[in-house]
Amino acid sequence: MNDRVEDSMSASELVPVAELAQKSVSWSVLAERAVISTQDELDTAAQHLRGIKALRDEIAKTFDPIIEAAHKAHRKAIEQRKLIEAPLLDAKTILDRKVGAYAAKVERDAREERERVEREAREKREREAKLALEERERAEAEARAAREAGDQAAVERAWADVKAAAELEQEIAQAPPPYVPPPLPVRSFGVSTRDTYKFEVTDLHALVQAVASGKAPIRYLDANLAIIGGEVRASKGQLDVAGVRVYVEKSVVTR
Repeated sequence: MNDRVEDSMSASELVPVAELAQKSVSWSVLAERAVISTQDELDTAAQHLRGIKALRDEIAKTFDPIIEAAHKAHRKAIEQRKLIEAPLLDAKTILDRKVGAYAAKVERDAREERERVEREAREKREREAKLALEERERAEAEARAAREAGDQAAVERAWADVKAAAELEQEIAQAPPPYVPPPLPVRSFGVSTRDTYKFEVTDLHALVQAVASGKAPIRYLDANLAIIGGEVRASKGQLDVAGVRVYVEKSVVTR
């Protein structure tokens, strides 16, 4: 017998429980030995089923009051716990919200700082690129003028300036973005924050179409077994829906 059951019952209550346990085992042995191949054997099996039902009723009368008392004690303890914990849960909710707001502000400030640094770097790069372009165009103009004047030395100097300006333009274009250190995680002793990614289905039809077209896996959808089962029973097995197989499974009812 289960030790927990024994612990919850008095010595006088254990006697009928032991008898019920013996009777229950005997019915199991009898069922294993039963053979049903004739009407008489079927009638005998029906008699056995009625006997099993009667014993189950007797077991219910014995244990149901114990179970109900345990349930009542359990519910009472839960109610008392909820009552005492309620102010703590309210306090935790308030502090969680404030910590979350602070963490969001830290992330927002870090994002704005990163955007500011990147914007300033981009503007500086654009200014430098414009100056390099102007220098290259100026040097090219000088090279053309020197060529027209037949001054070879001036041409060479001007083309050296063109080359230097072009290399500067390339260097500016290939410069990596500025490094902005990520924000330090918001935490204190015993307390930290974490990101929890959630979702909501905003358009069920669009989701179904995505699954049907292969753009989303079928595991994103789940058959509503309760609704389908209710309609199968209501139609007495006549429901005809693609992808659903309706079948009958017999069960024995003992009255």
